[in-house]
Amino acid sequence: MKYSIRLLSIVGIILSFVFVSCSKNSMNNAKTHHFSLTFEPGDTWKKYSGISDFDTNDVVIVYVWSATYSGENYWVQLPHMYSTNSINIWPEFGEDSGDLFINTTWADGTVGSPWSANTTLDFKAVRIPSSGMILHPNLDYSDYKQVEKAYNLE
Repeated sequence: MKYSIRLLSIVGIILSFVFVSCSKNSMNNAKTHHFSLTFEPGDTWKKYSGISDFDTNDVVIVYVWSATYSGENYWVQLPHMYSTNSINIWPEFGEDSGDLFINTTWADGTVGSPWSANTTLDFKAVRIPSSGMILHPNLDYSDYKQVEKAYNLE
């Protein structure tokens, strides 16, 4: 009897470790979608349809490439305003379709497309399971480098 209680205790502990390990791994299962969009004169939005692995409660955070310094890329979270040409840029995500729309307007409210020439921008959309946000409650999600490190993104 003494040995069966000890054996049951050991099995219970092992199962607890397996359960916690598996649930933590699934909570940390974030994914990066890296894509480029070319805005042409007259465009006010573009669509990216590559996010297909999401659940209704997942979070999608979008970053746009800002600059490269000393060989390192810097990313800025959307919404963002390009101060050099006063363009607002912001995302919209369709939970049912998985479509990600990147919208652009003049920062001063002027009607019409802010693009006078073809302009290609690089983006990273990070899909994070809502349960994964529990693992990193104090993370600065506006800082792509912190998000990349916390979720082991590629």
